[in-house]
Amino acid sequence: MTVALDVIDQQLLDGRFGEAAAFAMGLLHEQAVASGAQRFLTLQGAHVASAYDNTPVNLDFARELVRLQARVRVPTTLTSCAFDTQRPLADAPERQRELLQLHRAMGCQPALTCAPYLGHAALEPKAVLAWCESSAIVYANSVAGARCQRFPEFLDLCAALTGRVPELGLLRPDARRAQLRVDVSAIPRNWFEDRWAFEALGLWLGQKCGQRIPALEGLPASSSRRDLCALGAAAAASGALDMFHAIGLTPEAPDRIAAYGAQEPKVSWTLTPAALETAARALNRHRGAALSALCLGAPHGWAEDARQLLAQLKGRSVAPGLRCYFATNQAVLTALQSDGTAAQLRAAGVQLVTGRCTYYAPTLPGCDGHVATTSAKWAWYARQQLDCDISFLRLPEAVEAACEGRLP
Repeated sequence: MTVALDVIDQQLLDGRFGEAAAFAMGLLHEQAVASGAQRFLTLQGAHVASAYDNTPVNLDFARELVRLQARVRVPTTLTSCAFDTQRPLADAPERQRELLQLHRAMGCQPALTCAPYLGHAALEPKAVLAWCESSAIVYANSVAGARCQRFPEFLDLCAALTGRVPELGLLRPDARRAQLRVDVSAIPRNWFEDRWAFEALGLWLGQKCGQRIPALEGLPASSSRRDLCALGAAAAASGALDMFHAIGLTPEAPDRIAAYGAQEPKVSWTLTPAALETAARALNRHRGAALSALCLGAPHGWAEDARQLLAQLKGRSVAPGLRCYFATNQAVLTALQSDGTAAQLRAAGVQLVTGRCTYYAPTLPGCDGHVATTSAKWAWYARQQLDCDISFLRLPEAVEAACEGRLP
């Protein structure tokens, strides 16, 4: 199938915007042909992964692009790296430091976060985005109503360098309809007063749905964007979910007709309290009650998360010898510093981490023992990344455990 090219597409391919842009557009054109895309769309923003020190190829790719004088053509942020950005850049491993410098030279914003929607990337309904981070993609599509397709590493940067993307996947309006119906009305309403229920629901959804788009019926009308963010992040981690609808709550599902179209899905599930608890319990793997760490902020925590943590501490401090990490991005940290929350958390023994995720290598102190978390995403990935015991808890239980140094 031939891909229709606008004037700008042909100019990019012909090198009118430089050798780097021509190289990037050539790769995107090959992707368009292979995927059956019929045309290219104008991009509004990108969030790229290639500044994370994953393999030597990342460095080779960035060096070559900078040699070709590459510059991004749309606002572009960088996802998390393996380095706490509160430390001087000179302290970063040499390869990681060079990667950040090279991407800055291309015009990328060093947000260094898995949550670009927190203070870094403007999200407008129907905005076309090329993002790499799974938990951010599901948030953009589902909660913000943007058009966001998961682009593999390096192709995400190619999209940023051209400002163009093939119209494929969830960039196509007809691909965004719900394919499954999930009734959650049997879950007790008071369970949703703690975000644990949204985390557990996302965990269950990811394992059941795969890449199919579910529509949730029966969520409380009080469900917040933050609640839905937690749900999506857990589903993206445990499965491959890039979008969900919540009837009456999310932008593209004001009602069932909008979510399903003319015909409702043939597949329908009813979630029971027992199934939700079973999904959550499966994340736990520990041999004792003593804790070594509490890890919060996966995806990177919101300012309201930090304030809830402070309120839950009720003037107490974490137990001596126990590590309590709250991971967030620089934009949120700046807000927490401005209102005094950051200082109060640090005084209580909470370590604020920016630029990285706490399940990444190198392993942080305490994360090789028994770690508690309120994040299903953290628990899911830590099972693969870290050699540690894990307890997935509600926030009150987690804070109590951190203050006592052991499970309640």
